[in-house]
Amino acid sequence: GFTDYGVNALARYSPTGLGLEFYAGYDFQAYTGKDVVLYIEHQTENVHGVFGEIATTPDLFPNLRISAGIRHNIPSVAPSSTVWNAGARWDAIPDTLYVRALVGTAFRLPTAEELFARDPIDAPNWIGNPDTKPERSTNVNVGVGGYFGMRSINWEAVWFHREIEDLIDVTFDEALQADVFGNVPGIVTVQGAQFAITANLNQDLSGTISYTFNSAEREDGEQIDRVPEAYGNLSIDYHPMDRRFGLFAAGRLVGKTYRTLGGVGRTEYGDYVTLDLGARIFLDPERHHVINLTVQNVFDTEYVTWVDRGFTDVGATPYALDHLGWPRTFLFRYTYAFF
Repeated sequence: GFTDYGVNALARYSPTGLGLEFYAGYDFQAYTGKDVVLYIEHQTENVHGVFGEIATTPDLFPNLRISAGIRHNIPSVAPSSTVWNAGARWDAIPDTLYVRALVGTAFRLPTAEELFARDPIDAPNWIGNPDTKPERSTNVNVGVGGYFGMRSINWEAVWFHREIEDLIDVTFDEALQADVFGNVPGIVTVQGAQFAITANLNQDLSGTISYTFNSAEREDGEQIDRVPEAYGNLSIDYHPMDRRFGLFAAGRLVGKTYRTLGGVGRTEYGDYVTLDLGARIFLDPERHHVINLTVQNVFDTEYVTWVDRGFTDVGATPYALDHLGWPRTFLFRYTYAFF
Protein backbone atom coordinates (compact mmCIF):
# COMPACT_ATOMS: atom_id res chain seq x y z
CA GLY A 1 0.00 0.00 0.00
CA PHE A 2 0.97 3.66 -0.32
CA THR A 3 0.85 6.52 2.15
CA ASP A 4 0.20 9.90 0.60
CA TYR A 5 -0.45 13.26 2.19
CA GLY A 6 -0.27 16.84 1.07
CA VAL A 7 -0.85 20.48 1.85
CA ASN A 8 -2.02 23.14 -0.59
CA ALA A 9 -3.02 26.76 -0.48
CA LEU A 10 -4.70 28.98 -3.08
CA ALA A 11 -5.22 32.74 -3.19
CA ARG A 12 -7.45 34.64 -5.63
CA TYR A 13 -7.44 38.38 -6.33
CA SER A 14 -10.01 40.04 -8.59
CA PRO A 15 -9.74 43.84 -8.55
CA THR A 16 -12.99 45.65 -9.30
CA GLY A 17 -13.31 47.09 -12.78
CA LEU A 18 -10.07 45.63 -14.14
CA GLY A 19 -11.60 42.62 -15.87
CA LEU A 20 -8.84 40.28 -14.67
CA GLU A 21 -8.48 37.56 -12.04
CA PHE A 22 -5.18 36.53 -10.45
CA TYR A 23 -4.42 33.21 -8.77
CA ALA A 24 -1.37 32.08 -6.81
CA GLY A 25 -0.76 28.94 -4.82
CA TYR A 26 1.54 26.43 -3.19
CA ASP A 27 1.27 22.63 -3.25
CA PHE A 28 3.17 19.99 -1.26
CA GLN A 29 2.87 16.23 -1.73
CA ALA A 30 4.70 13.45 0.12
CA TYR A 31 4.32 9.73 -0.41
CA THR A 32 5.95 6.48 0.60
CA GLY A 33 4.93 2.89 0.11
CA LYS A 34 5.43 -0.59 -1.26
CA ASP A 35 3.54 -3.15 -3.33
CA VAL A 36 2.88 -6.62 -1.84
CA VAL A 37 2.76 -8.23 -5.32
CA LEU A 38 5.34 -6.30 -7.32
CA TYR A 39 8.34 -5.65 -5.09
CA ILE A 40 9.28 -1.98 -5.07
CA GLU A 41 12.23 -0.73 -3.06
CA HIS A 42 11.05 1.33 -0.11
CA GLN A 43 11.35 4.98 -1.09
CA THR A 44 9.94 8.32 -0.01
CA GLU A 45 9.48 11.34 -2.24
CA ASN A 46 8.48 14.94 -1.53
CA VAL A 47 7.32 17.35 -4.20
CA HIS A 48 6.94 21.12 -3.74
CA GLY A 49 5.08 23.20 -6.28
CA VAL A 50 4.33 26.89 -6.71
CA PHE A 51 1.93 28.13 -9.37
CA GLY A 52 0.11 31.18 -10.64
CA GLU A 53 -2.50 32.11 -13.24
CA ILE A 54 -4.06 35.19 -14.78
CA ALA A 55 -7.43 35.12 -16.56
CA THR A 56 -9.79 37.62 -18.10
CA THR A 57 -13.42 38.01 -17.00
CA PRO A 58 -16.56 38.92 -19.01
CA ASP A 59 -16.13 42.50 -17.75
CA LEU A 60 -13.12 42.87 -20.07
CA PHE A 61 -14.26 40.78 -23.08
CA PRO A 62 -17.90 39.62 -22.97
CA ASN A 63 -17.45 36.76 -25.47
CA LEU A 64 -13.75 35.99 -25.04
CA ARG A 65 -11.91 34.30 -22.17
CA ILE A 66 -8.10 34.25 -22.09
CA SER A 67 -5.93 32.62 -19.43
CA ALA A 68 -2.27 31.83 -18.85
CA GLY A 69 -0.59 29.94 -16.04
CA ILE A 70 2.78 28.67 -14.86
CA ARG A 71 3.90 26.06 -12.30
CA HIS A 72 7.34 25.20 -10.92
CA ASN A 73 7.82 21.70 -9.47
CA ILE A 74 10.63 20.78 -7.08
CA PRO A 75 10.73 16.99 -6.48
CA SER A 76 13.25 15.31 -4.20
CA VAL A 77 14.05 12.40 -6.56
CA ALA A 78 14.13 14.15 -9.95
CA PRO A 79 15.19 17.46 -11.50
CA SER A 80 13.03 20.53 -10.98
CA SER A 81 10.79 21.58 -13.85
CA THR A 82 8.62 24.47 -14.97
CA VAL A 83 5.48 24.03 -17.07
CA TRP A 84 3.16 26.64 -18.52
CA ASN A 85 0.00 26.91 -20.59
CA ALA A 86 -2.09 29.56 -22.30
CA GLY A 87 -5.59 29.19 -23.65
CA ALA A 88 -8.53 31.09 -25.03
CA ARG A 89 -12.19 30.51 -25.86
CA TRP A 90 -14.16 32.77 -28.17
CA ASP A 91 -17.94 32.48 -28.30
CA ALA A 92 -18.19 33.67 -31.89
CA ILE A 93 -21.98 33.28 -31.86
CA PRO A 94 -23.16 32.88 -28.25
CA ASP A 95 -25.09 29.63 -27.65
CA THR A 96 -24.37 28.58 -31.28
CA LEU A 97 -20.66 28.53 -32.19
CA TYR A 98 -17.37 28.74 -30.28
CA VAL A 99 -13.66 28.35 -30.96
CA ARG A 100 -11.05 27.39 -28.38
CA ALA A 101 -7.30 26.86 -28.36
CA LEU A 102 -4.69 25.73 -25.85
CA VAL A 103 -0.90 25.63 -26.01
CA GLY A 104 1.49 24.65 -23.26
CA THR A 105 4.03 22.25 -21.83
CA ALA A 106 3.69 19.23 -19.56
CA PHE A 107 5.97 17.25 -17.30
CA ARG A 108 5.54 13.70 -15.91
CA LEU A 109 7.73 12.23 -13.20
CA PRO A 110 8.56 8.50 -13.28
CA THR A 111 6.37 6.45 -10.94
CA ALA A 112 7.69 4.40 -8.02
CA GLU A 113 7.35 1.27 -10.19
CA GLU A 114 9.26 2.83 -13.09
CA LEU A 115 12.09 3.91 -10.77
CA PHE A 116 12.37 1.20 -8.13
CA ALA A 117 10.48 -1.98 -9.18
CA ARG A 118 12.33 -5.22 -8.44
CA ASP A 119 10.04 -8.03 -9.54
CA PRO A 120 11.08 -11.57 -8.48
CA ILE A 121 13.51 -13.33 -10.78
CA ASP A 122 10.94 -15.83 -12.12
CA ALA A 123 9.90 -14.47 -15.52
CA PRO A 124 8.18 -12.43 -16.68
CA ASN A 125 9.55 -9.67 -14.52
CA TRP A 126 9.84 -5.89 -14.39
CA ILE A 127 12.86 -3.88 -13.28
CA GLY A 128 12.81 -0.20 -12.47
CA ASN A 129 15.51 2.19 -13.58
CA PRO A 130 16.54 4.95 -11.13
CA ASP A 131 18.14 6.80 -14.06
CA THR A 132 14.79 7.18 -15.86
CA LYS A 133 14.30 10.81 -16.80
CA PRO A 134 10.98 12.67 -16.48
CA GLU A 135 8.85 13.05 -19.60
CA ARG A 136 8.59 16.53 -21.12
CA SER A 137 6.13 17.55 -23.79
CA THR A 138 4.74 20.48 -25.75
CA ASN A 139 1.03 20.43 -26.57
CA VAL A 140 -1.31 22.26 -28.95
CA ASN A 141 -5.10 21.80 -29.05
CA VAL A 142 -7.50 23.65 -31.34
CA GLY A 143 -11.23 23.03 -31.32
CA VAL A 144 -14.43 24.34 -32.82
CA GLY A 145 -17.88 23.47 -31.54
CA GLY A 146 -21.43 24.61 -31.19
CA TYR A 147 -24.97 23.97 -30.05
CA PHE A 148 -28.31 23.11 -31.61
CA GLY A 149 -31.86 23.04 -30.31
CA MET A 150 -31.60 25.43 -27.36
CA ARG A 151 -28.24 23.91 -26.33
CA SER A 152 -29.73 20.39 -26.19
CA ILE A 153 -27.09 19.14 -28.67
CA ASN A 154 -23.40 19.99 -28.30
CA TRP A 155 -20.86 19.09 -31.00
CA GLU A 156 -17.12 19.65 -31.09
CA ALA A 157 -14.22 18.86 -33.42
CA VAL A 158 -10.68 18.99 -31.99
CA TRP A 159 -7.23 18.76 -33.56
CA PHE A 160 -4.30 18.01 -31.26
CA HIS A 161 -0.53 17.83 -31.61
CA ARG A 162 1.95 16.79 -28.95
CA GLU A 163 5.72 16.28 -29.00
CA ILE A 164 7.12 14.16 -26.17
CA GLU A 165 10.77 14.07 -25.20
CA ASP A 166 12.09 11.21 -23.02
CA LEU A 167 8.85 9.20 -23.22
CA ILE A 168 8.89 6.59 -20.43
CA ASP A 169 8.41 3.03 -21.70
CA VAL A 170 9.83 -0.48 -21.27
CA THR A 171 12.36 -2.37 -23.36
CA PHE A 172 13.45 -5.99 -23.09
CA ASP A 173 16.96 -6.48 -21.71
CA GLU A 174 18.49 -9.64 -23.18
CA ALA A 175 21.12 -9.92 -20.46
CA LEU A 176 18.62 -9.62 -17.60
CA GLN A 177 15.80 -11.38 -19.49
CA ALA A 178 13.44 -8.77 -18.10
CA ASP A 179 11.43 -5.70 -19.10
CA VAL A 180 13.37 -2.66 -17.95
CA PHE A 181 11.88 0.82 -17.67
CA GLY A 182 13.63 3.69 -19.40
CA ASN A 183 13.25 6.55 -21.88
CA VAL A 184 12.47 6.26 -25.59
CA PRO A 185 15.23 8.00 -27.58
CA GLY A 186 14.32 10.99 -29.73
CA ILE A 187 10.98 12.76 -30.01
CA VAL A 188 7.62 10.95 -30.05
CA THR A 189 5.00 12.86 -32.04
CA VAL A 190 1.33 12.42 -31.15
CA GLN A 191 -1.29 14.01 -33.34
CA GLY A 192 -4.84 13.36 -34.34
CA ALA A 193 -8.40 14.55 -34.25
CA GLN A 194 -11.55 13.92 -32.24
CA PHE A 195 -15.20 14.51 -33.04
CA ALA A 196 -17.87 14.26 -30.37
CA ILE A 197 -21.60 14.92 -30.02
CA THR A 198 -23.52 15.01 -26.75
CA ALA A 199 -27.31 15.18 -26.96
CA ASN A 200 -30.10 15.60 -24.44
CA LEU A 201 -32.95 15.30 -26.91
CA ASN A 202 -35.61 15.58 -24.21
CA GLN A 203 -36.03 14.79 -20.55
CA ASP A 204 -36.31 11.07 -21.39
CA LEU A 205 -33.59 10.46 -24.00
CA SER A 206 -29.87 11.29 -24.10
CA GLY A 207 -26.78 10.02 -25.85
CA THR A 208 -23.16 10.59 -26.80
CA ILE A 209 -20.95 9.58 -29.70
CA SER A 210 -17.24 10.22 -30.17
CA TYR A 211 -14.43 9.09 -32.44
CA THR A 212 -10.71 9.76 -32.03
CA PHE A 213 -7.96 9.18 -34.58
CA ASN A 214 -4.60 8.96 -32.86
CA SER A 215 -1.17 8.85 -34.54
CA ALA A 216 1.53 8.42 -31.87
CA GLU A 217 4.76 7.62 -33.69
CA ARG A 218 8.37 7.27 -32.72
CA GLU A 219 11.07 8.71 -34.96
CA ASP A 220 11.19 5.39 -36.87
CA GLY A 221 7.52 5.89 -37.85
CA GLU A 222 6.05 3.07 -35.74
CA GLN A 223 3.07 3.60 -33.43
CA ILE A 224 4.17 3.53 -29.79
CA ASP A 225 3.10 0.61 -27.64
CA ARG A 226 -0.33 0.41 -26.02
CA VAL A 227 -1.82 3.43 -27.83
CA PRO A 228 -4.74 2.52 -30.17
CA GLU A 229 -4.74 4.09 -33.63
CA ALA A 230 -8.45 4.85 -33.18
CA TYR A 231 -11.00 4.86 -30.38
CA GLY A 232 -14.76 5.38 -30.44
CA ASN A 233 -17.71 5.37 -28.06
CA LEU A 234 -21.48 5.35 -28.51
CA SER A 235 -24.09 5.43 -25.75
CA ILE A 236 -27.87 5.91 -25.73
CA ASP A 237 -29.95 6.10 -22.56
CA TYR A 238 -33.75 6.11 -22.31
CA HIS A 239 -34.83 7.18 -18.81
CA PRO A 240 -38.49 8.27 -18.67
CA MET A 241 -39.24 9.89 -15.33
CA ASP A 242 -42.93 8.89 -15.41
CA ARG A 243 -42.26 5.16 -15.90
CA ARG A 244 -40.58 2.46 -13.85
CA PHE A 245 -38.02 1.33 -16.38
CA GLY A 246 -35.08 2.51 -18.45
CA LEU A 247 -33.03 1.18 -21.36
CA PHE A 248 -29.47 1.76 -22.52
CA ALA A 249 -27.03 0.71 -25.22
CA ALA A 250 -23.26 1.24 -25.23
CA GLY A 251 -20.82 0.51 -28.05
CA ARG A 252 -17.05 0.73 -28.12
CA LEU A 253 -14.52 0.66 -30.95
CA VAL A 254 -10.81 0.08 -30.37
CA GLY A 255 -8.40 0.31 -33.29
CA LYS A 256 -5.15 -1.52 -33.94
CA THR A 257 -2.79 -1.50 -30.96
CA TYR A 258 0.76 -2.78 -30.67
CA ARG A 259 3.19 -4.02 -28.08
CA THR A 260 6.82 -5.06 -28.47
CA LEU A 261 7.63 -8.14 -26.37
CA GLY A 262 11.12 -9.32 -25.55
CA GLY A 263 11.90 -12.54 -27.39
CA VAL A 264 8.64 -12.30 -29.37
CA GLY A 265 8.80 -9.05 -31.30
CA ARG A 266 6.15 -6.54 -32.28
CA THR A 267 2.65 -7.88 -31.62
CA GLU A 268 -0.66 -6.46 -32.85
CA TYR A 269 -3.92 -6.66 -30.89
CA GLY A 270 -7.12 -4.65 -30.41
CA ASP A 271 -9.06 -3.83 -33.62
CA TYR A 272 -12.54 -4.75 -32.33
CA VAL A 273 -16.07 -3.45 -31.77
CA THR A 274 -18.34 -4.47 -28.87
CA LEU A 275 -21.93 -3.70 -27.90
CA ASP A 276 -23.64 -3.83 -24.49
CA LEU A 277 -27.40 -3.65 -23.91
CA GLY A 278 -29.24 -3.22 -20.65
CA ALA A 279 -32.43 -2.36 -18.81
CA ARG A 280 -33.30 -1.12 -15.36
CA ILE A 281 -36.57 -1.75 -13.53
CA PHE A 282 -37.77 0.27 -10.55
CA LEU A 283 -39.90 -1.86 -8.23
CA ASP A 284 -41.48 1.04 -6.33
CA PRO A 285 -42.68 4.57 -7.22
CA GLU A 286 -39.95 6.15 -5.05
CA ARG A 287 -37.27 4.25 -7.02
CA HIS A 288 -35.52 2.80 -3.98
CA HIS A 289 -35.50 -0.79 -5.31
CA VAL A 290 -33.75 -1.21 -8.67
CA ILE A 291 -33.05 -4.28 -10.78
CA ASN A 292 -30.42 -3.92 -13.52
CA LEU A 293 -30.20 -6.45 -16.35
CA THR A 294 -27.18 -6.20 -18.69
CA VAL A 295 -25.88 -8.20 -21.61
CA GLN A 296 -22.20 -7.45 -22.19
CA ASN A 297 -20.66 -8.16 -25.61
CA VAL A 298 -24.00 -8.96 -27.23
CA PHE A 299 -22.45 -10.46 -30.39
CA ASP A 300 -19.96 -12.59 -28.41
CA THR A 301 -16.98 -11.00 -30.17
CA GLU A 302 -13.62 -12.54 -29.28
CA TYR A 303 -11.13 -9.73 -28.73
CA VAL A 304 -7.77 -9.11 -27.06
CA THR A 305 -7.41 -6.26 -24.58
CA TRP A 306 -3.75 -6.82 -23.69
CA VAL A 307 -0.80 -9.00 -24.70
CA ASP A 308 1.98 -10.16 -22.42
CA ARG A 309 4.95 -12.47 -22.63
CA GLY A 310 4.26 -16.06 -21.60
CA PHE A 311 6.49 -19.09 -21.00
CA THR A 312 5.66 -22.78 -21.16
CA ASP A 313 8.45 -23.49 -18.67
CA VAL A 314 11.40 -21.79 -16.99
CA GLY A 315 13.99 -20.95 -19.66
CA ALA A 316 11.59 -21.80 -22.50
CA THR A 317 11.10 -19.66 -25.60
CA PRO A 318 8.57 -16.88 -24.83
CA TYR A 319 5.32 -16.46 -26.74
CA ALA A 320 2.61 -13.79 -26.99
CA LEU A 321 0.01 -14.39 -24.28
CA ASP A 322 -3.38 -12.88 -25.17
CA HIS A 323 -5.64 -11.48 -22.46
CA LEU A 324 -9.16 -11.85 -23.83
CA GLY A 325 -12.04 -9.48 -23.11
CA TRP A 326 -15.37 -10.56 -21.68
CA PRO A 327 -17.35 -13.03 -23.82
CA ARG A 328 -21.14 -12.60 -24.00
CA THR A 329 -22.04 -12.16 -20.33
CA PHE A 330 -25.41 -11.78 -18.59
CA LEU A 331 -25.46 -9.69 -15.43
CA PHE A 332 -28.22 -9.34 -12.85
CA ARG A 333 -27.91 -6.76 -10.10
CA TYR A 334 -30.24 -5.53 -7.39
CA THR A 335 -29.62 -2.27 -5.55
CA TYR A 336 -31.41 -0.32 -2.88
CA ALA A 337 -31.12 3.46 -2.62
CA PHE A 338 -31.85 5.00 0.78
CA PHE A 339 -32.47 8.43 -0.72
